[in-house]
Amino acid sequence: MGASSRPAARARTAVRVWALAIVGASGVSAQSLSYDGSVSFSRGSYIFTEATNSFWLSNGLTFRAGRLTLSGTLPVIVQNSGIISFVAGQPVATGGEDSEAVGRRNKGDPVGTHDGSGKGMDGRGSASLVADGVFRQGTEPPVEDDSTTVYFRDSYEVQVGDPLLSGSLELFSSAGALRSVTLGVSAKAPLRSVESGVGTGAWDVGVGASLAAGSDRNLFLADVSWWSYGDLPDLVLDPGWMWGLSASRSFSAGRVAVSASFAGATAMVETMDAPMSVGLGLMVLPRVGRALSTGVWFGLSEASPDISLSLAWSLRLGG
Repeated sequence: MGASSRPAARARTAVRVWALAIVGASGVSAQSLSYDGSVSFSRGSYIFTEATNSFWLSNGLTFRAGRLTLSGTLPVIVQNSGIISFVAGQPVATGGEDSEAVGRRNKGDPVGTHDGSGKGMDGRGSASLVADGVFRQGTEPPVEDDSTTVYFRDSYEVQVGDPLLSGSLELFSSAGALRSVTLGVSAKAPLRSVESGVGTGAWDVGVGASLAAGSDRNLFLADVSWWSYGDLPDLVLDPGWMWGLSASRSFSAGRVAVSASFAGATAMVETMDAPMSVGLGLMVLPRVGRALSTGVWFGLSEASPDISLSLAWSLRLGG
């Protein structure tokens, strides 16, 4: 179980389950330790008038002992704005320190940005009309209340993100049509504050289940989880569901697979649509204990980045 809408997290989860399905339950060590990493990029304007570019490098460890799996990841994030926060491991358009503007938004209308000088990102005043509908000759247009716009710094900063901790218990596994059923719990710890531009300063906690089923060279994955998100000081994040579906087909004796996926969640903010995205992926098992995956995701709603790219890997260290 993990953050369903984050491409790198889903890529790592998919490649783990796929690798176990290919190897089979009898080929898995009773105890093992793996290094899991990923590098990702996403770009999107979300609900804002300016687009945010997000890069993140995630490093983590996964420990397996029988049917129990424990993992932890820590991302390093580079963004050109501070208005996209990482909630439960996925980018969310919170507005950062100006999150009050997202709460004030009329659904369907873009949230404006300013550069900190009292002007919009186009260099003009952020308001367009005075009381009588026209500007007086020789005067500057009035500046809109800052509570209706967000500050867009338009420069890249490197930040350590919030760690994501997970634990899962496999209830069932076999080499038959139903490969596995797993229950899990995850938590994002509030290492970073709202002022960092990447955190919310609050805990996110989720519980869920995942299922893997297969036939011949085909593998189907489904996961669903319920999350309670920590609120920002000026923005309430509604608890809700995350889910993901994927189908893959393997080639080259199971060492290569292609996949198609759909992921979504219920709306986190009352003034914003629910996130949804579709993706395509490629997974490779160069040898036992090594796995690589890459994917591209396309957003289907205003709450998702327009495009996301990811490269994820898993390296068994022992066991």
